[in-house]
Amino acid sequence: MERIALFGKGGSGKSTIASCLSYVYAKSGLRVLHVGCDPKRDSTLRLLGERARISMVDLIFPQDPREAVLRSPHGIDCVETGGPFPGVGCAGRGVILTMERFQRLQLIKEDYYDLVMFDVLGDIVCGGFAAPLRHGFVQKLAVIVSDEPMSLFAANNIARMVCTYAKNGVSLAGLIGNCRLDVPGASEVLQNFATLLGTSVLAHFKGDPLVRHAERVNQTVAQFAPDAPVTAAFVRLAERLRGLDPSSLPLPQPIDDAALDRFLHDSEPAWESRAAKPLRKTRLRK
Repeated sequence: MERIALFGKGGSGKSTIASCLSYVYAKSGLRVLHVGCDPKRDSTLRLLGERARISMVDLIFPQDPREAVLRSPHGIDCVETGGPFPGVGCAGRGVILTMERFQRLQLIKEDYYDLVMFDVLGDIVCGGFAAPLRHGFVQKLAVIVSDEPMSLFAANNIARMVCTYAKNGVSLAGLIGNCRLDVPGASEVLQNFATLLGTSVLAHFKGDPLVRHAERVNQTVAQFAPDAPVTAAFVRLAERLRGLDPSSLPLPQPIDDAALDRFLHDSEPAWESRAAKPLRKTRLRK
């Protein structure tokens, strides 16, 4: 059974990519479990066609945790870990609770699912969001990253987390570029950053408008535009990610903060083209 996790900074597009990959895998005939590890409960939105009605944290003893497993119209089993009301409690508690229930109930069985996809928030340095790695549920982890500084900072921290839990069998599969615009120099920045980490760029998406159109109707782009080039790119990514042997993937080499600052400074020319235009001056009324 394949056990894949996508991590990334909030807003990086990880849920969009994770749900599309789950859809592609299910369409290929695999039995898929998609696990959204974010308090917003929006990872399964494009698979179910609506926000999940119930999450793991909504269940009260003695309810069966399996009640939080929802079947999508495409045959994908979907789980949202959920979380506390904003400003109250620990955001990672839902992930911890879900992993503990998975372990106790043996919900992830080798003979039931062919692939499990974890979609995990990756810009909060919290042990709760590392629970899938700590419990040994993840074999391959890919990081969704753009050429923006904070996205690269988060990716470097995620690489550190992989090193911490490598003993549990998790490997860094690589980076998945996802830039909002096709900015000149962005691909080079991602390739150079991947080289620093000792990994590779698995794919690079560049803000195809079809993805946004699909999200507006709560669909993955693979369902919305099955014949589009961007869907073909997702299929290639799915095949490449699944074809990786975790035991052959090198341990990442996260860089220290000083080296990261130097890299970001050296990459500055790649961001010049996205510099904001000067604000139009307005005359204030007296």
